[in-house]
Amino acid sequence: MYTFNESCFEGGVNKTFGSEVYQFDVHLREGYIVPLQNASRYNVNTTADLQNNPVDLHIHPSCNSEHICTANGTLWNDDGEVLNYNGSHNRYWFNFSMNATSAAHPLNVSLFVNPTN
Repeated sequence: MYTFNESCFEGGVNKTFGSEVYQFDVHLREGYIVPLQNASRYNVNTTADLQNNPVDLHIHPSCNSEHICTANGTLWNDDGEVLNYNGSHNRYWFNFSMNATSAAHPLNVSLFVNPTN
């Protein structure tokens, strides 16, 4: 596992690091959903191989003054076979919402998934 010892970089500098997504801090903007898959966990090398494996949704909601929290995101998923993905892909829109008046017992948690291509 790579140990990250630097916190900032000057512009125009190339750095090489390990490629495992879980080895780095990811700063998510509030209000977004980021879909991730761990290809090394499933020992796969292509998009086609990933088709039968789960996608983790990392949800970082934005909450308003009434404690209503929302987030949204998109996942593009191609077939892993063709280079021209037009007409050979799926797009999933994610919309998350919840009432967070109580952190211990959030109310009305929902995740809506709208598949399109």
